[in-house]
Amino acid sequence: MKKHSHSIFKLKSDTWLALSQPAAVEIYAPEGTGYFKAKKENNRRITALEDVSKLIVLSKINSGNFDRESLYDDYGLLAQELKSCRYNSECKNGACAQYIDTYHCQMMAQYISLLLPGKPKDYQVITLCFSQEVYSDRWLQDSKYKVSACIGEREQLLRNVLIHNKLPMPFGGVWSMEYHTFKQPLDNYWQLKLRVISSKDKLILPKLREYMRRTKNDVIRECFSCQAVEKKTFSDFMSLVTYALDPTWREVPCSINEDLKIIKGIPRQLSVHSLPNALLAQEYLGPNVITFSGDISGLLTSRGQA
Repeated sequence: MKKHSHSIFKLKSDTWLALSQPAAVEIYAPEGTGYFKAKKENNRRITALEDVSKLIVLSKINSGNFDRESLYDDYGLLAQELKSCRYNSECKNGACAQYIDTYHCQMMAQYISLLLPGKPKDYQVITLCFSQEVYSDRWLQDSKYKVSACIGEREQLLRNVLIHNKLPMPFGGVWSMEYHTFKQPLDNYWQLKLRVISSKDKLILPKLREYMRRTKNDVIRECFSCQAVEKKTFSDFMSLVTYALDPTWREVPCSINEDLKIIKGIPRQLSVHSLPNALLAQEYLGPNVITFSGDISGLLTSRGQA
């Protein structure tokens, strides 16, 4: 995980002390995963990767192009690396469920300590869904390195919009991707999204919606409309930071209504079919890329630490 030299990231609150304990990690981990469920998820990921790797090796054997190097492919190598991961071992692999579980808990602890002594009603969670950044599963497999560049570009453009309109920068957040599935598998795609914790400045949402419309992020594939900006509020800090800082990639069943609008179903964990390519991309991105480092100076000022 990226080491922050700024003093605000040296957590001194009771919140961090509580979350750093194994028992508390199990309580506050995303979706209640905890040690055993995170380990179980890692095993599921290893199996999915190994299944793809075996198919690749078998294909090379059948084609007559098999040699010693054929024993090694990206899926098999990642599976081997995940097998060596241990909970809280700081493997720093973005594809490791156990490490991402720990990363999420640490992020939550950081922001709970910073948001206090404010009140949950003072903040909102904004989700930006970039429909101009949708990719096929094959593209994600072949161009996983481009996702990092795309995140960097989108983040800089977003910062420019906020600065230009003299709006407060979000305090922080996380980039992730959703795999939208339809009745016809060829219609499936990955969509980039950003979720951030923000103040309730009355101009932020209108300006962000205007920006997303102007950049055509409210339309997918030039004809299907979608919701580009979403807002949620929470009555307690734990729910707020759990939702805002969750780095989990999910699969979302979708349909298209008579008005040509994308209707999302209930998100679920990635299937064994969509998981392998997602893991290769997550390994490359890691927490440093997916973390949106916002402006926390306002929070520090409110705590008398600026």
